[in-house]
Amino acid sequence: MSSMGYSGGGFGAFEDEPPLLEELGISIPQITGRTLTVLNPFQINPDPHEDADLSGPIIFYMLFGLCQLIGGKVHFGVILGWTTLASIYLYIVFNLLAGKNGSLDFYRCVSLVGYCQIFMVLLSAFSIFLPRGYLNMSWGV
Repeated sequence: MSSMGYSGGGFGAFEDEPPLLEELGISIPQITGRTLTVLNPFQINPDPHEDADLSGPIIFYMLFGLCQLIGGKVHFGVILGWTTLASIYLYIVFNLLAGKNGSLDFYRCVSLVGYCQIFMVLLSAFSIFLPRGYLNMSWGV
C-alpha cells in the first residue's frame, strides 16, 4: 500500500482547479449587467454588448420555455424557429445598413436577440398568474 493520497487522478490537486462557471466562460456579473442594460431603455450603454455571449440568452430561452410549459403550452419549436428567423433577418438588415464599412457577425446578432427576449419572458411569467384567456379578452382579440 502506498502512502500517497488521492489527488484527482494524478493530474493535480482539486483545490487548484478554477470554478466551473469560470471554466465554461460564464460570467454572472456580465449577464446581469447586460440584462439591466436591456431592461433600462432610458440609459444607452453599448459597452456591455461589445463582446457577445450565448450563456445569458440560453438562460432566458430556457426560462421562457419553462414559463410556457407551466402555462400549459408546449411550443418549444416555435421559440427556436422565431429566434433563428429573427437572428437571420437582423443579421441581414444590419449588414445591409452598415455597407462595406462595417459588419456585424451572426454570433452577436443571436446574442442581441436573446437578450431582447427578456420582455417575452416577463410577459410569459406574468401570464401564468392570470386566468386562462384573460389577456385575449382584455385586448379585444
